[in-house]
Amino acid sequence: MEARSLKISWKIMMVPPIYVLLLGLCLIVFPGPSIAKNYQLFMGHPWADFVASNARLVIFLSMLNQLIGVQAIGYAIVTMAIILKAYRRREKWAWYVLLAGNTLGFGSVLAWEAATNCNTGSGHKRYHVVGNICWVSNFCKGYFCTGPWLMAFHTKTR
Repeated sequence: MEARSLKISWKIMMVPPIYVLLLGLCLIVFPGPSIAKNYQLFMGHPWADFVASNARLVIFLSMLNQLIGVQAIGYAIVTMAIILKAYRRREKWAWYVLLAGNTLGFGSVLAWEAATNCNTGSGHKRYHVVGNICWVSNFCKGYFCTGPWLMAFHTKTR
């Protein structure tokens, strides 16, 4: 039987990978809108002018955006598998992998947004800040309730 804190924490931890999975699907199906918005924010020029002068480059950027969507889906599936299988069984390595991977993942997006000033005015930056806070607080709670040091003292009943 799972501890109450573990029942809650793995469900909370499933929210960001589900969001990333949906974001990846959107990038595959609709690669253009995010490119246009980010281009206009970063360059300060209209997207239509860029499309008119660089049609093949626009196709390349759309394909690159779709590749990022496929990678996001892959990340989401692997993260969900780790949460559903290893984390719920209180395996130490899963706790560390999820902590490091998601801190780097959310943190790198925040760094990119700060460096390029893209996605300002949208909910993306707020989501990543809230995502980082959720991950850190959940991992702190998980560390003290189900973290690796405590997992070592639990015996698995079969």
